Amino acid sequence: MADNNKSNDGDNDFIEWAERPRYKRAAASNFVVNDKVYLKVGSTLTGPYRIAQVCRLKVYTLCDESGENVNNGLEVSEDSLQRA
Repeated sequence: MADNNKSNDGDNDFIEWAERPRYKRAAASNFVVNDKVYLKVGSTLTGPYRIAQVCRLKVYTLCDESGENVNNGLEVSEDSLQRA
Protein backbone atom coordinates (compact mmCIF):
# COMPACT_ATOMS: atom_id res chain seq x y z
CA MET A 1 0.00 0.00 0.00
CA ALA A 2 1.13 3.52 -0.73
CA ASP A 3 1.94 5.88 2.11
CA ASN A 4 -0.55 8.76 2.28
CA ASN A 5 1.93 10.98 4.05
CA LYS A 6 3.58 12.78 1.15
CA SER A 7 6.77 14.67 1.82
CA ASN A 8 7.81 17.68 -0.12
CA ASP A 9 11.57 17.83 0.56
CA GLY A 10 11.67 21.37 -0.83
CA ASP A 11 9.52 20.52 -3.85
CA ASN A 12 6.28 22.54 -3.78
CA ASP A 13 4.45 20.19 -6.15
CA PHE A 14 3.47 17.82 -3.34
CA ILE A 15 1.11 18.42 -0.43
CA GLU A 16 1.37 16.64 2.92
CA TRP A 17 -1.77 15.05 4.33
CA ALA A 18 -2.49 12.55 7.05
CA GLU A 19 -5.75 11.20 5.67
CA ARG A 20 -7.72 10.99 2.46
CA PRO A 21 -8.44 14.44 0.96
CA ARG A 22 -12.07 15.51 1.13
CA TYR A 23 -14.21 18.54 0.41
CA LYS A 24 -14.90 20.91 3.26
CA ARG A 25 -18.63 21.41 3.76
CA ALA A 26 -19.69 24.90 2.69
CA ALA A 27 -21.34 27.26 5.14
CA ALA A 28 -25.10 27.49 4.75
CA SER A 29 -27.78 30.01 5.57
CA ASN A 30 -29.95 29.06 8.54
CA PHE A 31 -33.19 30.50 7.13
CA VAL A 32 -35.16 29.97 3.93
CA VAL A 33 -37.93 31.98 2.25
CA ASN A 34 -41.12 32.14 4.38
CA ASP A 35 -39.38 31.28 7.68
CA LYS A 36 -40.76 33.35 10.56
CA VAL A 37 -38.15 35.46 12.37
CA TYR A 38 -37.79 38.31 14.81
CA LEU A 39 -35.50 41.24 14.02
CA LYS A 40 -33.10 42.29 16.79
CA VAL A 41 -32.94 46.06 17.17
CA GLY A 42 -30.57 46.76 20.05
CA SER A 43 -31.90 44.62 22.90
CA THR A 44 -35.45 44.60 21.49
CA LEU A 45 -37.04 42.03 19.19
CA THR A 46 -39.48 43.30 16.56
CA GLY A 47 -41.77 41.23 14.38
CA PRO A 48 -42.52 38.50 13.69
CA TYR A 49 -41.55 38.87 10.04
CA ARG A 50 -41.00 36.42 7.22
CA ILE A 51 -37.89 35.87 5.13
CA ALA A 52 -38.79 37.43 1.77
CA GLN A 53 -35.55 36.66 -0.04
CA VAL A 54 -32.15 35.07 0.59
CA CYS A 55 -29.88 37.70 -0.99
CA ARG A 56 -26.62 35.84 -0.44
CA LEU A 57 -25.09 33.65 2.24
CA LYS A 58 -26.63 34.64 5.60
CA VAL A 59 -28.13 37.90 4.27
CA TYR A 60 -31.89 38.35 3.81
CA THR A 61 -34.71 40.77 3.12
CA LEU A 62 -37.81 40.63 5.30
CA CYS A 63 -41.52 41.15 4.75
CA ASP A 64 -44.51 41.39 7.06
CA GLU A 65 -47.45 38.97 7.11
CA SER A 66 -49.14 40.84 4.23
CA GLY A 67 -46.04 40.57 2.03
CA GLU A 68 -44.93 44.21 2.34
CA ASN A 69 -41.16 44.77 2.55
CA VAL A 70 -39.79 45.68 5.97
CA ASN A 71 -37.41 48.68 6.20
CA ASN A 72 -37.86 49.41 2.48
CA GLY A 73 -36.29 46.07 1.55
CA LEU A 74 -33.08 46.73 3.47
CA GLU A 75 -30.81 43.66 3.64
CA VAL A 76 -30.46 42.11 7.09
CA SER A 77 -27.60 39.95 8.39
CA GLU A 78 -28.42 36.60 9.95
CA ASP A 79 -26.78 37.82 13.17
CA SER A 80 -29.69 40.27 13.55
CA LEU A 81 -32.37 37.59 13.31
CA GLN A 82 -33.90 35.10 15.72
CA ARG A 83 -36.20 32.25 14.72
CA ALA A 84 -39.81 32.90 15.77
